[in-house]
Amino acid sequence: MASVQTAVPDGRAATAAGQYLTFMLGTEEYGVDVLQVQEIIGYQAPTPVPGMPPYMSGVINLRGVVIPVMDARRLLRMPEGAYTRQSAVVVIQSEDHRSGLIVDHVADVVTLEPGQVSEPPRMRDDVRMDCLKGIGQINQRMLILLDASRLMEGAAKHLGEAVQGVRDALATAAAVAAPAAPQA
Repeated sequence: MASVQTAVPDGRAATAAGQYLTFMLGTEEYGVDVLQVQEIIGYQAPTPVPGMPPYMSGVINLRGVVIPVMDARRLLRMPEGAYTRQSAVVVIQSEDHRSGLIVDHVADVVTLEPGQVSEPPRMRDDVRMDCLKGIGQINQRMLILLDASRLMEGAAKHLGEAVQGVRDALATAAAVAAPAAPQA
């Protein structure tokens, strides 16, 4: 099996071998390190939170813990797709927080050897490459390997900013609606 040659070898592919949970977005297959996956749950509509970036679908309650959820299609700038019975939320544990990633459907778990992972190809300067670990190849399948931690690190930050914005708006509304104290 020949590996893909790239213009910028940076060592990511060498460390990208391992087990990956694979999932589909349209006809493209993606993978995230199975060690970063906490669990997979069926799709449930997230509660929108005002002020979130377009790729943030909102939050869900996962057994009493509120976690931010991102739509993988929007995050990767793909055309929107309909949620189906096969849609799932992949819950990613990243350092000190959890986030969900909505995918079209989960495929399987695959093991990639070092020779099956190539460096990510060089892209335009405006394309964010830090979330891409490499390109995996198994038989005739090509997998786009994502760094789930990098994808998710923005979720917690944006959620915190949005929640603070909602709190500020509620505090302002409460102050305006509060009756003035009688003057003596």
